[in-house]
Amino acid sequence: MERWSEEHVLLEPKLEWELEGRCKQVRNPCLIKVGETYRLYYSGGTVWLDDCGYEEPKYVSFAEAEDICGPYRRYGKPILKPNPEVPYRNLGAGALKVYRWREQYLGFNNGIYRDGSGRSRSAICLLASLDGIRWVDAPFNPIIPPTKGWKNALVYQLDVVLNYEGKTIIYYNARQGWRGGVERIGASILK
Repeated sequence: MERWSEEHVLLEPKLEWELEGRCKQVRNPCLIKVGETYRLYYSGGTVWLDDCGYEEPKYVSFAEAEDICGPYRRYGKPILKPNPEVPYRNLGAGALKVYRWREQYLGFNNGIYRDGSGRSRSAICLLASLDGIRWVDAPFNPIIPPTKGWKNALVYQLDVVLNYEGKTIIYYNARQGWRGGVERIGASILK
């Protein structure tokens, strides 16, 4: 963890939907192994949040390779995208962190949405999948919503530690306020 290799680019934005929005980028990587294949989940395209003054990811997809350094073949279309029927993902897909669980997949998604007052929001939701491609939202979402105080606007940028001494820990950024808001890091623990 002290000496690192040279940077190696795995993906650059090139598909039409990856290039949507002000910022042309692919980001929020999550790499897992599926059999002998490396699957790289990533976000592409952006939506602009006027009340925050920055952009957030609009779509999530993946690419696969036999070697960890690539070349990666894109799935070609989003597996998560804005959906007006999903209140916690009605504006953008945000990011997806994927974990194998038994013979299935768990996904932790921080969708981007507008609330009933028109404010930009993000909340952490739980998804499940049999193949890691088609996802179903848990009926009790969100699992970590924006609330009061230090996380009154957005909850996002997460990572998960499964089964640490019998606990699952979700680390995340939370934003107090919108434009010029203060970000802090928090954790929620499921025993």
